[in-house]
Amino acid sequence: MYIGGGLLFFNPQVLREYNLPIPTTIDQLYYDAYVLYQHGICFMIPGGDSGWDQFNLWEDIFLALGGPKLYMEFLYGTLNLSDPQVQAIINETNTWFLKFQALDCPGWESMTWTQGVAWIIEGKASFQVNGDWWVTYAYDFLNTTTYPAIPPYTSWTNITAMAEPFPGTAGVYPLVVDAVAVPVGPGESYGVLFAKWWSSWYWGSGIPGGEPTWTKWKAVTFYTNITTDYYNTPEQWWSYEELVNWSKNPSDWCRFVYQLSDGGVFDDVFAQIDQGLLTYAEVGPSGTSQ
Repeated sequence: MYIGGGLLFFNPQVLREYNLPIPTTIDQLYYDAYVLYQHGICFMIPGGDSGWDQFNLWEDIFLALGGPKLYMEFLYGTLNLSDPQVQAIINETNTWFLKFQALDCPGWESMTWTQGVAWIIEGKASFQVNGDWWVTYAYDFLNTTTYPAIPPYTSWTNITAMAEPFPGTAGVYPLVVDAVAVPVGPGESYGVLFAKWWSSWYWGSGIPGGEPTWTKWKAVTFYTNITTDYYNTPEQWWSYEELVNWSKNPSDWCRFVYQLSDGGVFDDVFAQIDQGLLTYAEVGPSGTSQ
């Protein structure tokens, strides 16, 4: 199952109030965030998720600066760290990461991404990096519909949640990979049965499979271009249509990457990077080695 990651969330009313553009580059994003920070509106990078939010931000900056090829080389462990150009991109990624971290919200160390969703909608925070599950949480628990940052929605004045690809990554679709693990043991056959249901579209006898059941609540998107009513928000439909349209053209496969922080790297690597980036966020430049 695939979900779209690498998204930037914001409240367009906040940008409109301070006459700021919807950012399309990292420089624009920082300019907007810095101006809003001067008005008491922080950049939401929670620390209560053990460094996962920090990893989301770092990887998106790295993707924007290095492009999909270097990003995937990072994932497969083939990134040439002795290449001066690669090191320059990593160093620039680190620099931007710390600049955004300096604009973080008070109490960020104990906050979670779900708290961040509320802060964005309420206009207390400027931006938050996350994936499509953000949209579902806002819809289900905060009664808020998220829209893509495209016309005509960009001119609407009643929207409090909007999403766009992280600036500099437009045209690249980060795939988030979810999986079902079945433990070996006496109940293994039941676990396998559950996994088969989970990954099926139709189970038979009027019973839907796990895919459509999961889709409605988790913002999962599919390669199959079928008409459904599983997407509750315009943002989900936009993300879905982007995925389907790109998937039709073989030359567009270079547009896809597996998001490092959500199924891209193995769990042990994921934990190490999370902890390293959380330390980096806490101590600043002195934690670069982490």
